[in-house]
Amino acid sequence: MAGNGGSTIASNGFLDPWEYVALWPLDAPAVHQRDQDRGLRAYPNPLVEQTRLDLSLDEPTWVQGVVFDVSGRLVAIVHDGWASGPSVSFRWDAKDQTGKRCRPGLYVVRVRFRSTESQLKIVLMNP
Repeated sequence: MAGNGGSTIASNGFLDPWEYVALWPLDAPAVHQRDQDRGLRAYPNPLVEQTRLDLSLDEPTWVQGVVFDVSGRLVAIVHDGWASGPSVSFRWDAKDQTGKRCRPGLYVVRVRFRSTESQLKIVLMNP
């Protein structure tokens, strides 16, 4: 799991929007396209312990994958770095940034790369 660039979750559970922008490389273009068919997949989904997230890429690029709960709070940064293959895989271990297991429920994985954003809903179940 990649680091989050020194970002922290505020006491109210939300990440400051300007701090979130700082997670991106300075030369990254603004996200303007939502790509639902990029090939973002999670297996298993629903998950109990962990899930593997797979994303298809056209070319090497910077990729950031984050998990949010349904209220929009940042739960975890699962990938924040360079991806060089025709695809990239990373895992979410059903834990938040502090290492605490998340509660069962619906979560949203958001992956950004170049000027594209892909989202996927995942369900965390009781062990």
